[in-house]
Amino acid sequence: MRKNCRETIPPSRNFLRLFRSRALQIVEFLFTKASEKMPLFVKKYIFAAKFCENRFQIMDELFPLVDESGKVIGSAFRSECHNGSKLLHPVIHLHILNHKGELLLQKRSQNKDIQPGKWDTSVGGHVDYGEKIEEALLRETREELGITAFTPLFLRSYIFESEIEKEMVYTYKTFYEGLFQFDKNEIDETRFWSIEKIKENLNQNIFTPNFESEFEFLIANNLL
Repeated sequence: MRKNCRETIPPSRNFLRLFRSRALQIVEFLFTKASEKMPLFVKKYIFAAKFCENRFQIMDELFPLVDESGKVIGSAFRSECHNGSKLLHPVIHLHILNHKGELLLQKRSQNKDIQPGKWDTSVGGHVDYGEKIEEALLRETREELGITAFTPLFLRSYIFESEIEKEMVYTYKTFYEGLFQFDKNEIDETRFWSIEKIKENLNQNIFTPNFESEFEFLIANNLL
């Protein structure tokens, strides 16, 4: 199923993350400056804000929970989905190829909570609660690589399970020759790899396990 995707209204979580970060910096500053000279009610508000800091950090990403058919049956925070609970939640993957048939891979930031520093799918990300699959595909592609117009082809959906999480993966591919502007907070590097070069480096702790298993399936079924 091909559909030309162009994002006309670019809502971004990056602004919200920046706002949250600045707010927490202010709380931290006030917390460190709290002294006997401050009125008691001011110190109470500062300490209450400090106490709620972790909750505030968690609440910026709320994921839908789905059954094995993909139907939304609830919601959970990111930390709940990544703590070994195996709550099934949807994610999107986009494989980007150029005219040479090379596959774009991204090197995950060392700051990632899962598989830091590993090479991974061109675009990958979680679906937000209340968001449609194609909306998440557009958003993640824009946020990670700066691409706002492309034509995705749906390949498959499947369940992937690791030691700490369980995902319903919706996989797409597209052909793209334009410029990339990747998010340096999420990605360390991007590079086009030949299919043969990827095959040579499988099972060498270079790629994420999810990418390797998906790549091998797509190659075996002539989907790339």
